[in-house]
Amino acid sequence: MAKGIYLGIDSLSRKVKKMYLGIEGVARKVKKGYVGVNGLARLFFSGVGKPVYLGNSDTGVIAPLPLDWWDLEGASNPGYALFAGGTTRQGETAKVGGYNSELVYSEAQELRTENSMMTGSSVGNYALFGKGYSSWVDAYDESLVRVAAPSTANSERDGVSATFGDMALFAGGDLESITNELDAYDESLTRIRGNSVRGESMAGAAAGNYVVFAGGYVPNSSGTISHRAYSYTRDLTLQTLQSGPRVLDLGGGSTGKYAIFAGGATNVGSPMDASYDVYAYDEELVSCQAGDLSVPRYNMQSFSFEGLALFALGQRGHNYDGYSGYSVIVESVDDDLTTEVALNIDNEHRDGSSAIVGNYAVIAGAEYGTDVSVIEIA
Repeated sequence: MAKGIYLGIDSLSRKVKKMYLGIEGVARKVKKGYVGVNGLARLFFSGVGKPVYLGNSDTGVIAPLPLDWWDLEGASNPGYALFAGGTTRQGETAKVGGYNSELVYSEAQELRTENSMMTGSSVGNYALFGKGYSSWVDAYDESLVRVAAPSTANSERDGVSATFGDMALFAGGDLESITNELDAYDESLTRIRGNSVRGESMAGAAAGNYVVFAGGYVPNSSGTISHRAYSYTRDLTLQTLQSGPRVLDLGGGSTGKYAIFAGGATNVGSPMDASYDVYAYDEELVSCQAGDLSVPRYNMQSFSFEGLALFALGQRGHNYDGYSGYSVIVESVDDDLTTEVALNIDNEHRDGSSAIVGNYAVIAGAEYGTDVSVIEIA
């Protein structure tokens, strides 16, 4: 049975990619539609796209970065996939640039200070860059105008962020003291503070009306990897959940129904082993497991895209083949908690970052490189 809906427009058959229903005055996206055929439910529409690798800056699909640039941070606003800070051959940088929905590169006003090991997030019309070696937070709108948002409580490297609804949350980091400060920003860039989780190299993702932070390394604790997970409600109420993944440098993404956490390093120090496990928390914060990764990895690029949580690239665990090399695999997790290899790309993007614009995920940067790759959700 065909899985698609088509409409005739100007004598051409056009496939419907998105469909919405009005429920209690709110437009809700239809993820899957079924009809009854001979007493069986048959899928006739799926609003969950399929990741497709379009190519990279070597093939001319997208322009390369203007210079060798790595350890940069990615974040999105409605008009751009933006990249900021990090390192160039001249040292730490305040550079900001990004790609619009036509994959055209533009420069933006620089950060107010050179910075790296930052945390990026998105809220409303803004892409936010904060933490790292500075407490300043710089926000960029879809016209690439820089706005100085209120500072975070501390400058902390290896922090974590997540977006849900109309709030962007910044938490954790590498401070050895307990700061107990969470920084949240609403769509008008008003800062709201709450109690923070403690740890660096965590991951964050949203599920329903909650944001979940999981994994990570507890500062000043003799190398302890956290086995806890934490949730926040929209009023920033903090709750400790049942045992979470005991890993650091894991990936975090959302399918909408689930907050997904994948992979991660299982030990501190070299050589680092990695996990195959994929954990999930549903909209009621009930934990379960999705299908395993095909290759155990940490330091992946993670992003949420059209009902999928995607986990790209990263470093293979030493436990996989005795060699901690780098991966070019992109794996996806959907609302059925099915994990599958979606595609491979042509570049490892070691020390790169990622951001979303339109139907594209842009992965940019590499150690001593200008490489950029593009994934489309078709």
